[in-house]
Amino acid sequence: MSNECTMASARESMAGYVSNGAAYWPCAAYFTLIGLDGNGESTGAAADVCRACVREVAMDAVNVVDGVARVPFTGSDLGKPGYLRDGALAECGPDPAYEMWGNSDLPGEDEPAYCAQCHTRIE
Repeated sequence: MSNECTMASARESMAGYVSNGAAYWPCAAYFTLIGLDGNGESTGAAADVCRACVREVAMDAVNVVDGVARVPFTGSDLGKPGYLRDGALAECGPDPAYEMWGNSDLPGEDEPAYCAQCHTRIE
């Protein structure tokens, strides 16, 4: 698959979350946003997202990929016009594309996870 196809597929997947929210991956207990480089490979950056925030995060990702919004590079960018607020995409960083994966098991009690968007514990 070409890089363009991989990137288009990632964008379409995000659009599915925008349209359907958490129902796009109905068995997921929570989600992981993954940053992708220009080749469609993982950058290693990731952020956990709760079911309540997945649609908002997906919308932010589509807006960044489409050039409508920008991810803050530093804390000084927060609040500037055209930049997203602090959240899941800011935690992943300014990547060319993003992918969202559903996780069927909740995090364990010994290693709690928090939503990068709303900062609540994922339970």
